[in-house]
Amino acid sequence: MAITKVIASSVDFDLTNTTKGLKMPKGTAFSGSATEGMIRNDTDQSSSSSTSTMQHFNGTEWKNYVNQALTFVVHYLVVAGGGAGGSRTGSGGSGAGGGGAGGLRTSFGTTTGGGGSAEPTITLTKGTPYTVTVGEGGAGANTPNTYTSGGDGEDSIFASITSTGGGGGSSGPFSGRTGGSGGGSGYSGSGGNATVSPAQGSNGGSASSGSSPYAAAGGGGATGAGGNAASSSAPGAGGGGLSVSITGSPNTYAAGGDGCIWTDGGSSNEAANTGNGSDGAATAASGNGGSGVVIIRGSFANISVSSGVTCNGQTGGSVSGQSVGSDYYYEITATTGSSQTITI
Repeated sequence: MAITKVIASSVDFDLTNTTKGLKMPKGTAFSGSATEGMIRNDTDQSSSSSTSTMQHFNGTEWKNYVNQALTFVVHYLVVAGGGAGGSRTGSGGSGAGGGGAGGLRTSFGTTTGGGGSAEPTITLTKGTPYTVTVGEGGAGANTPNTYTSGGDGEDSIFASITSTGGGGGSSGPFSGRTGGSGGGSGYSGSGGNATVSPAQGSNGGSASSGSSPYAAAGGGGATGAGGNAASSSAPGAGGGGLSVSITGSPNTYAAGGDGCIWTDGGSSNEAANTGNGSDGAATAASGNGGSGVVIIRGSFANISVSSGVTCNGQTGGSVSGQSVGSDYYYEITATTGSSQTITI
């Protein structure tokens, strides 16, 4: 007796807990009569690292599926190390300029360093390592009885984005150094110029007092130029930093250091991961500029970092993101050694 099997017009493939997969027909180039909607695996072709190619027939011709890398849109904040203020470091002091802030480049918010519009986001590919460097702040000036400029900050880098280290402030009758933001001049001279392509900071201030108490100028900041010395007794203030809320909370980065007069003492080190320039000093050493920082934000919950990268408080390995809205952020606070990377 013949048995007739009735098959429903549709089949439910919802096998939620299975570890098996649906295997498509495979073989060399199809040579029969194709019907619209057919799907098969062509072993005569390859796609990326695969030795075969999935394809479907659209009613007219066979169309291949193409392996495509997964990509993510990423916001970033890249701040370079701040420059150090100048100093004469002696009893016969001299006014000294403040250090310029580290260059600041960001895609988050409305404004980037130097007063321009926020830069475009970048697109990164899953599984690709990208270079990351956090620049150190410039070393403070500490040469006794010598007009000495503060050290320049180091560049910070993420993928294709480079922010330039801040310029050191000068001492005596000398001009400030160039950088992401320029350093302030000594009691006579011009402010250091800021990097302009792309804009990421502001020029240092200038001074022309030439008489006691030899006031000097402020270093440039992310949102404004360093202040000029208004008179021989009125040193210039550092240019303002920029508030960026890429972590979900507003934090201010990349402020310039203040200038000083010849009777002022030393100045303090700037806080790490701010990119601030340190203040000028006279009778003692100036402080170091603040180190830079790299912060990225996107929809990916984890990244991998190389052994010399400190991210979200962890050095090397797999790092979980800090949740902010529907995104996650990653704050890279230090890198040691060369060729350090992060991978999404």
